[in-house]
Amino acid sequence: MSDRHRREYDRHGDIITGVRGVRGVRRVREVRGVREVRGVRGVREVREVLRVLRVLRVLVVLGVVACGREEEPPIRLKGAWLVVENQTKTEWREVSVTVNAYYKGVAPRVAPGGRLEAPLAGFTTGFGKRFNAASEHVMRVEVRATDPAGRPVALDWDEHSGKPLAEHLRER
Repeated sequence: MSDRHRREYDRHGDIITGVRGVRGVRRVREVRGVREVRGVRGVREVREVLRVLRVLRVLVVLGVVACGREEEPPIRLKGAWLVVENQTKTEWREVSVTVNAYYKGVAPRVAPGGRLEAPLAGFTTGFGKRFNAASEHVMRVEVRATDPAGRPVALDWDEHSGKPLAEHLRER
């Protein structure tokens, strides 16, 4: 070995000798003038462990989100809008929504898992009077429809028997 190579080798030796203090290094030995480090994980192994940890982190986050999700009620208020959700696996046809047994709104159909969203001001009486959210509050909601087989579908919410619609808004 030339002097120049010997100096470079000696400097590398200092680096390898300094590895002894690194966690996971069990032993440093010298064989035929070459220092060898035992117990250090390969780059591929470290990358594989990190990849597995990333996948586990994603799965934990998804599990927490899925478990923490509370099923929403099929009838709810969203601001000044009434939301009726079809939580069944069949389509609803000729959907009629009545608010406070006085104001009515209709829709031709609601798909399975679909939602009917309508402003409260869109509900009218037989005489054309619109629901005024500033002066009235929702006390009762009735949803009537038919499924594809012609069987009736009925959903009801009443402020005395059901969870208050306004309370549902405050929880979110």
